[in-house]
Amino acid sequence: MREIACPECRAPYDGGRHGWCPDCLAARWLATPELIRPKHDPRVAAEARDRYRSIVTPSLLDDLAAVLADAAERGWWFWDRDYEMWVHVTDRPLGRTPGVGIPAGSREPDHALAGLFIAEADSASQAHLFAADLERHAAQVKVGVFTPLGACSSAGCRNLARPGGPGCAEHPDAPGETILQNVEPPARGR
Repeated sequence: MREIACPECRAPYDGGRHGWCPDCLAARWLATPELIRPKHDPRVAAEARDRYRSIVTPSLLDDLAAVLADAAERGWWFWDRDYEMWVHVTDRPLGRTPGVGIPAGSREPDHALAGLFIAEADSASQAHLFAADLERHAAQVKVGVFTPLGACSSAGCRNLARPGGPGCAEHPDAPGETILQNVEPPARGR
């Protein structure tokens, strides 16, 4: 563990594991105006759509603050090369299934989804969550669609970089480009 103090709230956190303070990250996500977009909202699940979609579970919405806190603490950062954005991925936050998949043209879900994804997770105004298939995500990591976040570029630092920059919370002005790992993320459930 590489304990550092959050530059915003001063809370300690593991800089080797987190690019941002989990407490501040969860609070920022919770304050995002459209964190749950209509197509992923279970309150509008009765509408059939012309494309596959996922919806989050009502229980996830009922306990959203705790779910986001758990996701910020346990999840992993990835760069999505297809959409050119940071995505935060968590396996079953709070041990719960975060969503279900609904086939095109249907109103009924036909399978559970274990992954909670927060797209544009580094944005205070554009972050949005949805449920997705973790096995598909793992396959996309292997072929380079998603790349895990790398370490801080400051010499000798072992902290994880902040998404969008080469430095960590201790070295925000570190030189260089954002470093992405060329390795697989830890096994699911960790």
